[in-house]
Amino acid sequence: LLGRVNMFVKIEGSWYDLEPFLDKHPGGRKILEGVEGRDVTVLYKTLHITGDEEKIDSMRNKFKVPDSKVPQKMKDDLLEVPSFDWNTPFRKDLKDMMQNYFIKNYPGLSVRAASKVNTERTLFYSITFLLHLVIWYYHYTSWNPWTLLLCPFIEWIYSVNLFHDATHGAVTTSPLGNHILQYATYFLISPSMWFTQHIISHHPFTNILGLDPDLGRPEAHESIRQKKPVWGKGFLVTFWAIGYQSFLGLVLSFEALVTNKWNDLSPLGGTFQGKVAHVFGRFVMHFLWGGWALFFAPTWTLALLYAVVPVSIFGLCFFLSTQLTHMNDGALNPVCADWYKYQAESAENFNLSSTFVTIFTGGLNYQIEHHLFPTLNHCHLAHLQPMVQKLCAKHNVDYKVRDTMLGGLPAYYHFITRN
Repeated sequence: LLGRVNMFVKIEGSWYDLEPFLDKHPGGRKILEGVEGRDVTVLYKTLHITGDEEKIDSMRNKFKVPDSKVPQKMKDDLLEVPSFDWNTPFRKDLKDMMQNYFIKNYPGLSVRAASKVNTERTLFYSITFLLHLVIWYYHYTSWNPWTLLLCPFIEWIYSVNLFHDATHGAVTTSPLGNHILQYATYFLISPSMWFTQHIISHHPFTNILGLDPDLGRPEAHESIRQKKPVWGKGFLVTFWAIGYQSFLGLVLSFEALVTNKWNDLSPLGGTFQGKVAHVFGRFVMHFLWGGWALFFAPTWTLALLYAVVPVSIFGLCFFLSTQLTHMNDGALNPVCADWYKYQAESAENFNLSSTFVTIFTGGLNYQIEHHLFPTLNHCHLAHLQPMVQKLCAKHNVDYKVRDTMLGGLPAYYHFITRN
C-alpha cells in the first residue's frame, strides 16, 4: 500500500514488522504483503524447511516489535489458528531425509535451488507451452469439433503443471520468474485469489473446519461438523462437471471483491485496485475460453458448444486431480500437535505407478509429499515418496495410497451427500 510504514505479521506468538525486509525477502515481497496482519507461523515453518532455519530465525528476530506497536484493530481481527509443535522427531527425520537427498543428488547447489525445476521438467514445460499455443491457434481459427475436446485437455496438462508449480514458488528461486509464469497459462482462477485460497489457507490448514476454504463456505463447514449433506445429489454432478471453474473464477472472485473474503471464509490481502484488476482479468479469461464464440460463431449451436464444453472439461480435470484426495471422511482427522503427521494423514496418494496420471495431475497424485514439502517442484516427489512412506511407517503415521484416481469417488460422494 502506498504510504504504508509498517507491515505486521505474527510468528510463534510474537509480532514482527517486516516492512524494511519486503524488498530483501528471498521469496519476494508479494507473499509477505499477502499475509499482512495474519498469524503466519505455519507458513513460516513449512516454507523455510529447505533452508538454514537457524539463520532464518536469527534474521527474523531483527524485526521483532512489542505488542504495543501493533494496531489494536489488527490484534482484534487476528484469525485464530491452531498451534503446533515444530520440534517433533517426525519433522526432524523428514527434513534430514529431504535435505540429504538434494545434497547427494545435486552437488554444488543449495537445497533451495536444487528443489526447483530440473532439466527434464524444463523441457516438459517448453513442449506443453508450444502445444498450448498451437491448440489455441486452431481453436480460434477453425470450427473443428476436435479442438473442443483436445484444447481444454492440453490446456489443463499445461496449466496444472506450470501454474501450480509457479504459485508455490517451485519453478525457480526467482520470485519474479515464478510470478510471471503464473500468468503464462489460461488458468481460470486469478493467481492472486489462488494465493489466498490455496497457498495461505488450504495448505497450512488442510481440512480444518473454519479455516480451509477447500471444504466450502462456512455453511458447508457447519454441515460437515454435523455430518449432514453438504450438497444435494442433483446439484453435485452439474456443479463439478460444468460450473466449478466458472464459479471459482467469476462468482467467488466478484464476491471476494465485495466481502474482502475468499469463499466468505479467508481474508484477502492486497489493495482494492489490485482486486478489481484480478476480477477484470477473470472476465477477460472467460471471454478467451468461450465467451468469444457467442459473438463470432456462425451458428448458435456452435456458440453454445464452444462457450460451455471447453470450460466444463477443464473443470472436470480440475475436480478429478484435486478434490478426491482430501474430501472424504478418512481425511478429516483430529488436528494433532505434529503438523507434519496431520498433513500426511489428511491426504492420500493415488496411481503412483502411472506416468500418465502423474502428467495429467501435475504430480498431485503425490499429494502427501506435496503437502509435506509444498515448495518442492513436483519433478522430485516421486523420488522422495518411498523415503516418506518409510518414515511414516517408522513414526506410526497413517500413509494412504489408492490404486486408481477414480477410486476416491465413492468416498467423496458419501462425504458430500451422506449417502
